[in-house]
Amino acid sequence: MMPQKKETRHLRARSREDVTRRRQRDGDAHAAQRFVDGIRARFAGRSTTILDTGPLVRGAVSAVRLALPHVVFDRDRCLAAVSDGSTQATDVAEALVRKGIPFREAYKATGQLVHYARERNVTLASVDVKAARAIHSAFDESVLAVIDPRAAVLAKKSLGGTAPGASMSSLRGSALPLRSLATKRRAFRRSRASSRD
Repeated sequence: MMPQKKETRHLRARSREDVTRRRQRDGDAHAAQRFVDGIRARFAGRSTTILDTGPLVRGAVSAVRLALPHVVFDRDRCLAAVSDGSTQATDVAEALVRKGIPFREAYKATGQLVHYARERNVTLASVDVKAARAIHSAFDESVLAVIDPRAAVLAKKSLGGTAPGASMSSLRGSALPLRSLATKRRAFRRSRASSRD
């Protein structure tokens, strides 16, 4: 029995080496094909595949499109919900970085400021400059001003950001990829139907 176990271990080790060599030889192209084959095998026998979920997604988007015009936001309640400053802690760290503080140090100082506020059971927005300076000398009025949620929204001007210009740009750009995706899906269905014939 003992020699068989040794032989089995040897064969297992050898098969692992063979698999490793095969993976290196096959490369990424075969890995991608194995991934696709794995998905097909996983969804085999089911009436829907990943690509057939398009109508469900389109239906959900249509429902949101119909419902959204009827949604009413209470601006005062929304502003009150984010005015404590807890959602702007990252903005505080970024403001310190813009002042020349290394990110690691800015992140740590902001964490200490948040801890200070929680320890005293006050909001981050209500921490005064004197208390903030006791934590780190770089805290000043301009850094703490980013805690205002209105300023935080306007500051995010990059693609996908919350500033009005960035938001409108994202909304305008979202229609084109959806149309492109629908066109690709129709072409895929046609090619799949023709391959069955």
